[in-house]
Amino acid sequence: MRKEDWLLQEIDNWQGEGIINAETATLLQQRYNRARSFSSITVIFAIIGALLIGSGVILIMARNWDNFALPLRISLAYLPLLAAQALAVYTVRHHFASLAWREASGILLTAGVFTVIAMVGQIFHLSADLGRYLLICGLLSLPGIYLLDAATPLAVYFGAVISWASMSYESVNVLLLLFFLTLGFIYSFRQQGSGGTRLSYIAWSSVLAGLALVPLLSSTLRCSIEAMLLCFLALLLAGSEIKAYLRVSCQGVATLGGFITLAVLSYENSWQYGYDLNSWQSPVGTVIIALLAVAALFLTVKRLPLKSLTTLQVACYLLLATLSYIWSSMPYLERSGAWLLAAVANLALLTIGVGYLVSGVRGLFLRQTNIGMAYICLLIFMRFFDSELDFLWRGIVFLLLGTTFLLINLRLVRLRKETLLEDNL
Repeated sequence: MRKEDWLLQEIDNWQGEGIINAETATLLQQRYNRARSFSSITVIFAIIGALLIGSGVILIMARNWDNFALPLRISLAYLPLLAAQALAVYTVRHHFASLAWREASGILLTAGVFTVIAMVGQIFHLSADLGRYLLICGLLSLPGIYLLDAATPLAVYFGAVISWASMSYESVNVLLLLFFLTLGFIYSFRQQGSGGTRLSYIAWSSVLAGLALVPLLSSTLRCSIEAMLLCFLALLLAGSEIKAYLRVSCQGVATLGGFITLAVLSYENSWQYGYDLNSWQSPVGTVIIALLAVAALFLTVKRLPLKSLTTLQVACYLLLATLSYIWSSMPYLERSGAWLLAAVANLALLTIGVGYLVSGVRGLFLRQTNIGMAYICLLIFMRFFDSELDFLWRGIVFLLLGTTFLLINLRLVRLRKETLLEDNL
């Protein structure tokens, strides 16, 4: 834990124990919050400065590149990497406690790796393979992430490895991709005690990397991307309560990703024409989907209350994932009832939206209330302009939605009256 975070926590304890009054606590919190913000700005400026310096050196060399002799070109190609390595050694020995030094050294070292491999390939006219280049550079930058304990190069590593996998859809590469991403995830899990904005950044990078893995796996293994994606999002929601630092990133990605997926599935055409004539589920893809679903169910039962909003979302995601898997496994000519599955997706969207709205109003949580309103308003907007429904069915849908809103409103009014009576008593 950073010293500013520790001190802010101690200030709350001092106020609770009556050592200092509320006014003094507020002044202290404002002072050290400013210090924490200044520290974050310092790290950001250090990273930007390091990138600008590296880019400037490369551009200056590129200006006179054709006039240099071959030995000089080779020397200049390795110069950025050697300089970055020297700075990394100096940082480890003298400034390892400084986050700004570590992050700047880490991003310069990563840039040096990418630069030297590209320049050597250009000098000797080696065959160009962008996917292999990204993979090699990403793997060579990984030791710097661990040795310097730098978070910024981690996002570069995830991007390089995922980009490599997206350029070659081979089954063997799927296993390699899982192994390479695991190396990055291990670093993320090691940072649980670091705290602050940096830990949140690492969590977001890891969660987004896992999300990018889903379409690659489903495309390579030929299985339902909707089923795998919904199971993964359900796992994120169920696992968000394991550690506090995972809560914001996991719930944010799962909520937004779940809404987009369910919104697509709420149209009949997405079920009717979403799969080709030879659609089938591979055994490996089926196993992965099953493992994700079982893990989500296990964590939900183990960690979440039965009547919580998160449990409701997990249930909706897993229900749609099961229907999507079954639907995509059916022969094309035997498929019927796409409208019914679209109706289930619409009902799931409405249920989640109402759940957010009710939970937010009950607990006076503005964020949850706004999310619920956004869910429901966007659902109404989509159905109003839905060309797949004629005016009769659209009218029926709006009557049902309006009735639901009135019933919810009456229920909320009664709850508010009951709360007021309890407070008066």
